[in-house]
Amino acid sequence: MITTQFLQNCQAGDEDAIETLVRTYQRGVFQLALTVLDQTGQDSLGGPLALGESAEVMQHADLAARETFVAALDRIGRYREENDFITWLYAIAIKVSLRRARRWRARRWWSQLYHSSLGRLIDPLLLRLKGGTFYEKAAPAAPAQEVHFLPGDLEMWNAVRGLNEKLRLPVVLRYYHDFSMEEIAGLLHISEGAVHARLDSAREKIAKTLENKENSG
Repeated sequence: MITTQFLQNCQAGDEDAIETLVRTYQRGVFQLALTVLDQTGQDSLGGPLALGESAEVMQHADLAARETFVAALDRIGRYREENDFITWLYAIAIKVSLRRARRWRARRWWSQLYHSSLGRLIDPLLLRLKGGTFYEKAAPAAPAQEVHFLPGDLEMWNAVRGLNEKLRLPVVLRYYHDFSMEEIAGLLHISEGAVHARLDSAREKIAKTLENKENSG
């Protein structure tokens, strides 16, 4: 039970309270970050990856989970007890994970540009503008975590991976994290009708993807 006193203890920097908070919600936050970030679906040879199989995805999910708790502790004074705490926390996790996913995609684009002939031409200028550095220093490897992958077969998960962000998030929240329609609407700041519409569209696309795969096989 999240109480006002407990939250005040967290806000005051009480290490025991903060540790309790993290231990209680870390697995759920990590799994949510993992399902938001795990969008590649292929290994270096083009083969399918199971959920979380990519070490890079796991590292980004771990960092997103850590960022989520830092952001939550920073904003914890804004939480109101009439709201469900886990929904409030997961809303932060979604924002953090989406921001990290977009930065990750941008860095991949810059990496491709860097290795192109254009990248080699502009690199000296960028180095001067950035004071001698271009890429951020690589984050230290995340510690190994025991991960229980979410239910569903690999083909289904790869079909979900292929959805755009707008359709993918409601599917992830509904079928991989068991949120209600009302909760998803609150998390994504859309109406329940929009949640239903997006799920319907997502199911159609997933069914078509699986049908095409079956026919091509």
